[in-house]
Amino acid sequence: MTRRVGSTIFLVATGARQSLMALVLVVAMTLASQISRGNAQSAVQGADGDLDSTFGVGGMVKTDFSGNFDVISAIAVQADGKIVVAGGTSNNARVPSFALARYNSDGSLDQSFGIGGRVITNTGGLRGAASLALLPDGKILAGGAGDGPGSDFAMTRFNNDGGLDASFGSNGVVLTNVGGADTAWNMAVQPDGKILLGGSAGRVGLQASSFGVVRYKKNGKIDSSFGNKGKAIVEFSSGFDQAYAIALQPDGKVVLAGAADLNSDESPFAITRLNSDGSLDSLFGSGGRVTTNFFGNRNQANGVALQSDGKIIVAGWAARNPDGREVLAIARYNGDGSLDATFGTGGMLINDFSGQGGEARAIELQHDGKIVVAGLAGFARAAKPQVDFAAVRYNGDGSLDSSFGNGGAAITDFLDVIDVASAIAIQPDGKIVIAGSTTDDMTHSDFAIARYDNAVPLDVCISDDSNGNLFQFNSVTGDYKFTACTDDFILSGRGTLKVKGCKTTLKDSAPDRIVSVTIKTCKNKASAAIEALSAARGFSISDSNTGDNTCACR
Repeated sequence: MTRRVGSTIFLVATGARQSLMALVLVVAMTLASQISRGNAQSAVQGADGDLDSTFGVGGMVKTDFSGNFDVISAIAVQADGKIVVAGGTSNNARVPSFALARYNSDGSLDQSFGIGGRVITNTGGLRGAASLALLPDGKILAGGAGDGPGSDFAMTRFNNDGGLDASFGSNGVVLTNVGGADTAWNMAVQPDGKILLGGSAGRVGLQASSFGVVRYKKNGKIDSSFGNKGKAIVEFSSGFDQAYAIALQPDGKVVLAGAADLNSDESPFAITRLNSDGSLDSLFGSGGRVTTNFFGNRNQANGVALQSDGKIIVAGWAARNPDGREVLAIARYNGDGSLDATFGTGGMLINDFSGQGGEARAIELQHDGKIVVAGLAGFARAAKPQVDFAAVRYNGDGSLDSSFGNGGAAITDFLDVIDVASAIAIQPDGKIVIAGSTTDDMTHSDFAIARYDNAVPLDVCISDDSNGNLFQFNSVTGDYKFTACTDDFILSGRGTLKVKGCKTTLKDSAPDRIVSVTIKTCKNKASAAIEALSAARGFSISDSNTGDNTCACR
């Protein structure tokens, strides 16, 4: 059985991991603009990896639903900065229901959502949510397991106020029998609005399961143009194969990651890629499948992320001898499924948290290419377990980023016995939110969320051809910084971004400044005009090749 750290309620008898992937979503949170000489960073934000003192109590939030076992499995951030989480809550019989909560940006429960910020539903026999997605119209999708012959893929759609959307499926609920004992661990929404649910599909009459994916139309009806009448099944072994994470490539191909033959002593990372029609992608690995074993023992992939260059990063854990202690494990693959030798050691890396052990449960990429994973540090099977939230940041080559937390890791203790982070979201202001559960005496757990300070990555740079003055900005949020290199003048703020074809513009107009930037991305040319009105200064930038500079004053 796969070990279940931090929860005793989820979801199926195979003991699979209770939570997965939060999808990358955006939030509009305005930063104060300022004009200064020298450092233009916010005076109140701490160092990268510090708990955010503006969130909850000292950067942490705990929420009790049922008085028994409550677990967050997925997280997303709305455009207005509110934070939505989904998971499960159990009654005294330890039968979990779907549980959602919504928080204001300061960590307080949003009283306009559900009852006092909380929603609990077991309509249609729902057994707990493992995935979450926000839709452009403000509605919320959650996926997990529901009653069936064993259990079924389950999906619900909620209105913005937390009420079930009766126009979706059957009174807001969709149940799909995929193979037998089924659980949807992950979810992705295509640009056309179609929904992908992935997870484990039981094999009828056998103590075994396969990777399973179902595609739905916007209204919750199965899309029969995908796979075999809307369903795609991928087998890796004769045992329990389970897909815990999903990612959607820009070309429509679907990547699933998890573990093969989970109950054996040698279960590897398992990754598959499907074409947009649900067929196996023969260009990936061996017939669409890839497996990776770190120590020849048990391994489990829990999260997947796609780089802009097509490389695939998978994070989870690997057990090693002599005590079988799990360590955080990450592998990066080229687009064809081969391990990327430029990452870690031969494409793989581990982190044992100074011998404590640990796991990665979720992964996200920053806009600057750095890799952030959320999970746990510690060994829950110890005689006196002490397991804490862990957020770890890596550079693009797999080395620990020493500028984050303590040597690359931020460890957070909620002062309970077992604290497990199972979901992650990176806000466009750079702050990192991780969520999961905190368990006190093994008879009670609560929703748990921590938020960390993290500077906004400025991923676009314009360098003046003549004097080297710099204009940097974040391509998602519009946060920017102008640096006049010759006299150490800095102007920072947030502008409005627009993208039309090969033209990107950023504008900011306020009583103290006028900023106008234009980039012709097809020609790698850019120009900028900056007027600092209160300082009575003006600057212009012309960059004839935006790809030839290192974004540093020269």
